[in-house]
Amino acid sequence: MSQQPVQTVSGKLILLIKAGYWLALLIIAAMVIASFILLQQMMATQQHNHTLLDIVSTQKTLSQRIVFLAGATGAGSRDKQPALVSALKQATAEFETNYDLLLDQTGADPQSPAKLDPKSIESVLFAKPFHLDYFSVGLIANGDRLISAYESQFSGNGGYKGGDERVNLDASVANATLSGYAALGQRITADADDRSEKPV
Repeated sequence: MSQQPVQTVSGKLILLIKAGYWLALLIIAAMVIASFILLQQMMATQQHNHTLLDIVSTQKTLSQRIVFLAGATGAGSRDKQPALVSALKQATAEFETNYDLLLDQTGADPQSPAKLDPKSIESVLFAKPFHLDYFSVGLIANGDRLISAYESQFSGNGGYKGGDERVNLDASVANATLSGYAALGQRITADADDRSEKPV
């Protein structure tokens, strides 16, 4: 009789140990899955930030290229102007496409109250001192007008009626755009650093 309670107790103990073992395995598996998901999210965020920084870097280069090509087209000989205008058209189109992509990727909203926060992306895009949206849109519009003016000259027919002097792209536009994109890159990097330092 005394042996049966011992077997019952040992059987319960074995069941308890097995249950504890399986529970521990489940906890470990849950922790591994949670770590994997967290790591995936961190990698996706990091990839997103790298994509944004690549776009910003490209925009800095293109803004300078557009102004350079505009100046070179004006100073270039008549036989070289069509090639320069073609390069200007390509650079302007790429700049516009990238800017639209940047707005889409950041989700920046000009009506957002975040533009009043000096640490936000919106403040670089839509507020003082950078007004990057204004300068980017202006650079695109002036580039398109300049291209249209030259293409009208080449074809000899109507089209753009304003003279090319009305759409000058000068160093001040290039410098304002460049400094705006530099600030945007710094803001994106700072946001990424802030997110990585926050405890999970």
